[in-house]
Amino acid sequence: MSLLWYVLTKVLFNQFAVVSLPMDMWSNIDVLTAITNMVTLSFMATIKGQDIMSQNKQGFNVMIVLMIVSTWMRLIGYCFVMESFSKLIVTIIEMLKSATTFLAIVLLYLIVVSSISICLYQESSISYSTFINAIRTMYDAMMGMY
Repeated sequence: MSLLWYVLTKVLFNQFAVVSLPMDMWSNIDVLTAITNMVTLSFMATIKGQDIMSQNKQGFNVMIVLMIVSTWMRLIGYCFVMESFSKLIVTIIEMLKSATTFLAIVLLYLIVVSSISICLYQESSISYSTFINAIRTMYDAMMGMY
């Protein structure tokens, strides 16, 4: 709630000030974080214990993930302010950008090998009963090589 209060006071200030404060990236991330936190926490107040334990909890999982991602976005945004952290984060982002070709090749390899494994071993092993299980098995086997 305090995040929304901060943004609302900034908008109110901009209405009456001669020099206005811009709605920058920090304010947008604060609004996103505040909204996801309020929606998720209000939903968690109404959810029953048996609903959490059931298999039909996709909406609950999505809201929790959105809340975690928005909170991490806010934290990483603060890290960009400090020079030592910002250099580290920019370096990591550039390393991931340069590795996208390799990651795409690995992902395509996993998809093809998993499809072949499903065709060959579907009836003989539970690890290859579904496409997701086959990808997970192939990924685990690939990580075992390294």
